Amino acid sequence: MDIPTFLERHVSDRTLGVVPIGLEHLVACDDLPLHHKDPFDRMIAAQAKSLGLPVATSDPTFPSYGIKTIW
Repeated sequence: MDIPTFLERHVSDRTLGVVPIGLEHLVACDDLPLHHKDPFDRMIAAQAKSLGLPVATSDPTFPSYGIKTIW
């Protein structure tokens, strides 16, 4: 299944959500230790940590932030 079809199907049936970037996530990103150098991945980590959500990734760095990963 291609990515647009996957996202449309799972977001519309609410098995997958889209999290907008909020000011609180930007602030939380600044408070993270520099385990990860990629700013986008740091933002994902900040959102997941502040919202208590797992991250779907095989990146071994995310658990060092105390984030549960799914993959």
